Amino acid sequence: MNKVIIPTSVFDPQNPAVDGQEKYAAFIAANGGQGIEIRRELFRTEDLPLEKCRRAIEQHQLNCVYSAPVELWLESGELNESGLEVILEEAQAIQADIVKMPLGHYDAVRSNVNAISGLLGRNLQGSKSMILTVENDQTAYGGNLQQLNAFFKAVSENAVPVRMTFDIGNWAYSGENAFAAAELLSRHVVYVHCKHVEQDGDQLKTVPITKEPNADWRQLLQRLPADAPAAIEFPVADASMLRDYIALLKKAMEKEEIT
Repeated sequence: MNKVIIPTSVFDPQNPAVDGQEKYAAFIAANGGQGIEIRRELFRTEDLPLEKCRRAIEQHQLNCVYSAPVELWLESGELNESGLEVILEEAQAIQADIVKMPLGHYDAVRSNVNAISGLLGRNLQGSKSMILTVENDQTAYGGNLQQLNAFFKAVSENAVPVRMTFDIGNWAYSGENAFAAAELLSRHVVYVHCKHVEQDGDQLKTVPITKEPNADWRQLLQRLPADAPAAIEFPVADASMLRDYIALLKKAMEKEEIT
């Protein structure tokens, strides 16, 4: 079954999570979504309502992704141990299946990926099914293909349990070729963010995925693992369109021969 995840950030950006992100769980489930992505940056209080989120997710039998804009590697090239520990604790509290963080300032010389293994071993007792992923973000360093490839090469060579969230549209923001990225990084991918990015004057703009049969997002999805759940990661201005977007994405996730 092709799983579609809905980030809470896609709803009304002018009024995000007014009553708490957990309120979206029922709506997502009712419209055919299999999972919810809780966004740490949308919590409005320091006392995070993690228990409320966990109960809503459990009630509606959704998979859960926990997204946190906390960089994995500090500017010094050292592992952000305190930040990672906090995020793992929060993710466990909502019983997340996948945790998503940006790469940060990974340095192939100074950064020790084995430090991640030790930290995960100390902090994921009883949560061995939870997967830590690194996402290509929109920054020049965290969305740098060379850096991401070097990181995942080191992770693979050292058997460090970190996988990838592949954001199809973010490569445009960081000035990288998304198809080249898919070719290099596909084997590390366990979760996919789907969006369409277009030029809007001097700026790039994230917009809904298009229905064109040869759209780039469709072609990229075909090059990524078939069993990776995918998320719609663009503004849904009209909530009534959610079911249609979910159906569109599910159909595109069906693997077809690429010509």
